[in-house]
Formats: sequence, C-alpha cells, structure tokens
Amino acid sequence: FENNIFLMAIHKSDDDQLYLWKSEDGITWNQMNDGNPLYENPNEPHWFYGVYGGNSFQNVVRDPAIMYYIDRYYIIYTTNNKQTDLYRGNTTGIAYSDDLVYWNYLTDIVVKDIGGSSTAWAPE
Repeated sequence: FENNIFLMAIHKSDDDQLYLWKSEDGITWNQMNDGNPLYENPNEPHWFYGVYGGNSFQNVVRDPAIMYYIDRYYIIYTTNNKQTDLYRGNTTGIAYSDDLVYWNYLTDIVVKDIGGSSTAWAPE
C-alpha cells in the first residue's frame, strides 16, 4: 500500500462483504472507503437449509485474508459456496486489486479436491 502502513481485512456478520482498515502504527485503525464495503462475492447470495435443520448463507465473503504479491493485492476468503451441510462450505474464493478500491473476482477453489479436505473455513 504505502510505506509503513498496516492493512487489516475484515467482514461484518450482518452483510458478509470485504472491509479494509489501515494503520500507521498498528494501534490506531481507520476504515477505508468511508466505511463502505469494498468487495462482495459476485455469485448470487442465497440461504442454504442444512439437513440438520439449521441454515446458513452461501456466496459470502467471510474471514478474508489479504496479501501483496508482484504489484497486486489478493484476498482469499470463505465463500460457503457448494455447501453440503450446515457450516460446511467446501470452497474458498480469491479476488485481486491493483489499488485496494476496485476488486476483481478471480476464482473459487473447491477444497475437497485438495488433499482429501472436505470443508473450508478461515482459509488464511
């Protein structure tokens, strides 16, 4: 971002979208984009009703982690896409940005295809 600036990526449980905060000292944090979300999952959000009677929202941005690699920012996040049961989504999403303001969806990764895993949660 800029020299000596810390970034923190979060989601809010009431809307499951990406919010970014920045700090110069790691103690005092300021929300970016006037408190508005910077990215939302491009897939149509919907409720999933689990076989155990519970329900969960799919196609979300939860637990985002941010990194910088070769002049570009990336987030990886829990999506709850392709959910098979309550709280058992098996995909993580990836998006990228050149400026931390405009984000582009890159892909979802189906975790069950990686090493026999079955669920995805807090992918960092």
